Amino acid sequence: MGSGAQADPTPLVRAHDVVVVAINYRLGALGFLYLNELLGDDVVANPGLLDQAAALRWVRDNVAALGGDPDNVTLFGVSAGAFSIGALLGTPAAAGLFHRAILQSGAAHAGHSPAVGTRVAEGVLAELGVSARKANVLLDVPTQTLLEAQEAYYSLQRALTRRQGYATADPTPTPVWAPAYQPVIDGAVVPRRGIDAVQAGACAALALLVGCTLEEQKLSEAMDPEAPTTRESLLAYANELLLGDAAARDSRAEAVVSRYEADAPHAEPARIYSAIETDRIFRIPALRLAEAQSRYSPASYAYVFAKSSPIPAIGAGHGVDIPYLFDQIGAPHLAAFAADVPESQHLGRQMRAAWTSFARHGDPRHEMLPEWPPFSSADPATMLFDTPCAVVRDHLVARNRAWKDLL
Repeated sequence: MGSGAQADPTPLVRAHDVVVVAINYRLGALGFLYLNELLGDDVVANPGLLDQAAALRWVRDNVAALGGDPDNVTLFGVSAGAFSIGALLGTPAAAGLFHRAILQSGAAHAGHSPAVGTRVAEGVLAELGVSARKANVLLDVPTQTLLEAQEAYYSLQRALTRRQGYATADPTPTPVWAPAYQPVIDGAVVPRRGIDAVQAGACAALALLVGCTLEEQKLSEAMDPEAPTTRESLLAYANELLLGDAAARDSRAEAVVSRYEADAPHAEPARIYSAIETDRIFRIPALRLAEAQSRYSPASYAYVFAKSSPIPAIGAGHGVDIPYLFDQIGAPHLAAFAADVPESQHLGRQMRAAWTSFARHGDPRHEMLPEWPPFSSADPATMLFDTPCAVVRDHLVARNRAWKDLL
């Protein structure tokens, strides 16, 4: 779900003299159902990503007429938008069409293997009552029927995952519980994951800004009735989560949980679960991406948005940075995410100036922020967007160590 019209970029345009192009692309099954194994050459994989590449070509060909510079294009997105950018880093159709990238709450590790993508497609077909051998009849399925089937499969997938566990025997493991509808590493449209492309130097000319919120999963923790409530259930969750040799998973789970408990000795299991998920999905992949790109590009920057919501259950959760970026502090529909106080308004100005400075120069630094060095393995400088802002090194270092050799 979602639309390019949901965020109004007018404040960025008015205050910072930039051109902002908001795009739309096919979502869910329409954009990411992988049918190649079922239909062969009759279909093209990842049409949702190809929509995004088409939008980038449109920008290249037309943005000069709107006052933009086709040789200075910054691609930026939040959540699924950021994960899309992560996939585009490894997508030849998008190569050379953008020069800078800002990934907020999403990085470049995502992507189903063809086997998992096919399993998802078979699940959707089953919801429609269609044989896999007749997958081509999807062309005749009414859109509303397909939308209902994709939602039914998504709900079923989550329920089965809770009962059957997370690990798969796939040779390129992608957890079954990962979002059903996401890019597939099909070998043509997406030959490899974005992180693998970056590690190989394929994006060496790209300036990169990547980060997340401090407590991405906190809101999900509050809404999840099956979040672990005991240490035993937390260990079981971690065991299922950590793909690999079954014999090694118990010790890995104990090591990961113990690291988080040492970092927050009085935290309840649900809070440890939230912190692990925040790091597994968002923060550690962001650090891995910044570090990989820093080997090739000096313009690699990392951040964490740490300003908490006025509602404790949300904290610095997923999406709380949105009103700051788009100058929507005080908007009634976002009051739960940001308090309309002078400190928050100033933080919004700092963030917007950083994003637009990066878009213009490939450098997010400006006079309202502390000195912000590029990120590297030797100097893992991370900007904490909070009141006040500060640069930290080895942020959450104990938690970082928990993921050595795991991500």
